[in-house]
Amino acid sequence: KRNEATANGEIEPLNSILSNLVDTSEFKKLPDQSVSFWYQNYLSQIQQYVDMYKMYGMEVTLDQMACQMLGLKEGSDWQTTLTDMAKNVVKSILVYYGIAKNENITVTDTEYVEKLKELADYYSSDKKTYTPEEIEEQIGKATLMQNILMEKVDKYLKEHCTIEYKDK
Repeated sequence: KRNEATANGEIEPLNSILSNLVDTSEFKKLPDQSVSFWYQNYLSQIQQYVDMYKMYGMEVTLDQMACQMLGLKEGSDWQTTLTDMAKNVVKSILVYYGIAKNENITVTDTEYVEKLKELADYYSSDKKTYTPEEIEEQIGKATLMQNILMEKVDKYLKEHCTIEYKDK
């Protein structure tokens, strides 16, 4: 089934496709644990910036930093925006898994081992050489398998979707 997404020319085509799929999909209930995970992930990133500012003697609150980073006016309800962002990530992941299931896209053991070797080569340098086992330990098998699956779904989407570019 082909899907048409509209891009404004500035957004990467794959993001337009995924955004369109998320927007046109029906989600009965999102897993609360996943939404919470992504919310906490985003919150942690904002808190890191607050801590960094404070380390340099600049006083900033979590509310101020969150609004600044999210492009909101100070005093806005940034928690709702952060929750919406977390929900969108979860929706995107569910769309990826739904496409993978419907199109029978899987990750083979060979693809997994090849990706480990590729990442070990990529991250190795003259100073430090990484083994595939070290990469697997640092990234985690589940995360790596998910990333490979998403790459395969990305490839599928690029091959099977049509993008229409419209002038602004």
